[in-house]
Amino acid sequence: MFGVPDQGAADRRVASGGTSYSFAARDEAAAVSMADALAAFGFGEVAACPTRRRSLLERGMGWELAAFDGNRYPPGNIGRQQELAVIRQARAIARAQGGFATGGSETGTGQASVRHWGSGPPPVLKRTPGSRPPIPPVPEVTAPPPGDLALAPDAQPLRPPQLDGLDAVSWSDFAYRAGANPVPAELTGLAGASDDQDWSERLLELQHTIMPNGTCRPDTGPAVTILARLLLGDALTAARRAGVYWTLIEAASRYADAVIVGADWVAATGHPPQPQPLQWAEQARDAVGAFVPDLLARWDIEPPANRLALATLAAVFRSHGQILAGRIAALAAGQQRTRVGSCAQVACQLIAGQIQDAAQTAAVMSLWGDPRTEYDIGNKLLDRAMLAEAILCDEVEHLLP
Repeated sequence: MFGVPDQGAADRRVASGGTSYSFAARDEAAAVSMADALAAFGFGEVAACPTRRRSLLERGMGWELAAFDGNRYPPGNIGRQQELAVIRQARAIARAQGGFATGGSETGTGQASVRHWGSGPPPVLKRTPGSRPPIPPVPEVTAPPPGDLALAPDAQPLRPPQLDGLDAVSWSDFAYRAGANPVPAELTGLAGASDDQDWSERLLELQHTIMPNGTCRPDTGPAVTILARLLLGDALTAARRAGVYWTLIEAASRYADAVIVGADWVAATGHPPQPQPLQWAEQARDAVGAFVPDLLARWDIEPPANRLALATLAAVFRSHGQILAGRIAALAAGQQRTRVGSCAQVACQLIAGQIQDAAQTAAVMSLWGDPRTEYDIGNKLLDRAMLAEAILCDEVEHLLP
């Protein structure tokens, strides 16, 4: 899948001379048609050949393509948004041909890079030396200031941490290549963390274990269940609760993110690119949802940063979030022209059922820079509420201290 090019990658492409993007097509005829369309769009070189990738062949996609983008995008957010605009148009071309994009990589060769049989040229090759995709105009968007993300006051009396339900989970059922499941020990170590630095390091380790590279595992749901109980047990300071809220939002958002990223795969093949992780992501989302009513009831005792997290959970689980509609609206009004205020506005719009408004507000937020996922905002296949949810969660995860 296309990821978001970071600033370092953009600078390297200025030096190396471009990027090769990959696509999948059903058969030779579809590949030739897609190659013609990509070349007509402006890619200077487009190559296609039969694929060897089992993940594509099993889904009826027999050909791969690569298209070389020789544009030199300027550094900074504008250059990144220009490149993403070109990527979105290329994805739309592939979609119209019954295919989809599969990724992108830097190249210093000035050529499209595609897997093919033998040492000779690929069977389909379109070359237009000097041609580059047109760069559409991109508005320069300046991100507003963050807003109030204080973790004080925090007047909650602390109780000894309890890992309720830890021993009731058959952790050994969730296999790890390296041996025994590390999650119980990591949760135990987290609960006993001696200071905030130790806590942060242990929580980061746990996050990487249960959601490696942002992908859910079968034990993600049980792990976030234990974390939610730990938070609700009044055992954590506001700063530590913020870390748990971040983890719960991450787990709750993985399903929407996976559906969005895989939408073109599903349209072309009838199957998501990774069915099992998608199922685990749905289970993790449901695990978080089971605790949302109790979490939202904490609004009055949470400081501003954690209230933003609660507003996000209320927006994702809207049937529960109605109870906080007025408070979240007040948060949005009190934090106007800040990133916190915009997030609260999207949450309000989602809770109120104003889905198109929420999607439009979230689309502007996605231009502020540093999104984890390249959201194909113009893709008509995407559910607009799910898109707004995903962008909201992404932004809040960047904001939470």
